[in-house]
Amino acid sequence: MMFVLLLPMFWLLVYRWYNCLGFFRSVRVAVVNFCFLALGAMIGVLIQQEDINTPTAAGDVQELVSLGELASIDGVTVSAGARRAYQHFESFREAESFFLYHLGNNTGFRNWLGFEGDDAGDEEQIQEMLANLEYRLPEIAARFGAEKAAAIRSQSETGLRTRAKNGEIRQLEERLNDTLFSLFVIADKLDLRRAYSSDWYSMMWAVLFFGVLSSVLRNGVSYLLKRNKWGFAITHGGILLIVLGGLLGRTTEIRGLVNLNIGDYTSAFETWTRQPKRFVYNPTFADEESKVFAIKLDDFRADQHDVLDIIYVTADEQGQLRHEFDLDEQPKLRVFAGLTQAYDYPIDDPKGDPAFKLEILEYEPQTTVVRDEESGAVTSYAAISDATFFDASAATIKLKVSGPDENNELNSEVFLLHAEGDGDGAPFSYLGPDGTRRVAWLRFREDRDGGSMPLEWQSKLSILEFDERGHPVRIDGGEVRVNDYFVHGGYRFFQTNHNPNDPTYSGIGVVYDPGIPLVLWGLYCVMFATAFIFLIMPLMKGSKTRGQD
Repeated sequence: MMFVLLLPMFWLLVYRWYNCLGFFRSVRVAVVNFCFLALGAMIGVLIQQEDINTPTAAGDVQELVSLGELASIDGVTVSAGARRAYQHFESFREAESFFLYHLGNNTGFRNWLGFEGDDAGDEEQIQEMLANLEYRLPEIAARFGAEKAAAIRSQSETGLRTRAKNGEIRQLEERLNDTLFSLFVIADKLDLRRAYSSDWYSMMWAVLFFGVLSSVLRNGVSYLLKRNKWGFAITHGGILLIVLGGLLGRTTEIRGLVNLNIGDYTSAFETWTRQPKRFVYNPTFADEESKVFAIKLDDFRADQHDVLDIIYVTADEQGQLRHEFDLDEQPKLRVFAGLTQAYDYPIDDPKGDPAFKLEILEYEPQTTVVRDEESGAVTSYAAISDATFFDASAATIKLKVSGPDENNELNSEVFLLHAEGDGDGAPFSYLGPDGTRRVAWLRFREDRDGGSMPLEWQSKLSILEFDERGHPVRIDGGEVRVNDYFVHGGYRFFQTNHNPNDPTYSGIGVVYDPGIPLVLWGLYCVMFATAFIFLIMPLMKGSKTRGQD
């Protein structure tokens, strides 16, 4: 770092001021620098980047190097840091092997990677397994619809082919293990795994900054005050602001996470590198006497999708209901008022009449329980008209299900289902296309399945300061979403995660980056100045020319 700081002084001593300015003003230097910036961006894409949450220490990688070539670290006595570094290498090896495999596979160079044939896996075996599946597909298409059957076949074929490709990728990992380990060590040594935060990438932006600055000031400030140069000055000034904002963020940025439950408050948080921090004003120059504040989680809610499960069930010898179709995921519908759906078509006539239909007559997203005054039993559910987002009252639907009976007359039932807790379900018995009695279990619930994201999640925060007696006093507050943050004291708070099993928990992301406003203003300057130069000025000149004519 000292070399970098003293480098400009050596430039001035050796090459003099005029030659230094000539270097930065050179178009050739600018073009080459842009090429290097593009190359750095490509390196950041092609080389797996280090996870900022778990950085790799240089000494840990060197400890791995001292062990020699390793196919596995199991059974080897190493430090915890080296073991973590090897886990990073395994992730690096997997990512690079995945990239190389698909690059060769999609460009026709599979044979260069040591694989025969045009595709992965045994095609005859895959088709044989799909043929076994297609034996059951007509029945699934009849019960759930053709779209469900087509989706199952497509997912099954994709899964079989993906399994074969993953097997070949594992083989490629084993063959390239030593080569990729050498690449991992070099990438770590040269900061290629930290391209966007590396010193060499920052120096390229520094060359760009001084090149733009010297070009802007080439003819003096008075030259920039001319009306026809305003767009030029503002555009290049915006670029300077962007680079300065990036430098300020790089040197002062703090990122972390706060884990809170409703009613809790804290003045501490943990950075992505597991370092404890306090919420203080102007943390760049903070000391022990700096004023501390705290954040409190007043409320939180993750609004899950409301879904209706359609599950075909049969009774065993003991009368216990079980799934008739053992699918990885039973069919479910995201509900809304007016939704209609039909099920169970004749196998020999997919376009025939369905055995039963369902219709959502009413859907209220937030409802309260209505009980009988005497017995206390639930009689109905009433919609909450003035409910806020943070009201966690469950939804209720009025569902109509209809199907023919043994006399071919329409049999209809209306169910009132409430999604509180694990949901509310009801069986519906109907006559199938083959004349046998069948049962469908209809369950209304909130979609908390793994991999399902909420419709929306929000947290309500309060900012607290402490009086002379150490008691918290509320001074500010706001609500945060995933892409809608709340700002206080230079800190930006936003929604990061939640736990479906703990509705009171909220993960709040924390970012302190004073360079963000500079970057935003720089982008605004470039955007509006470019529009002024290429849109407004030509229109003004054209209007003036037509006026003279």
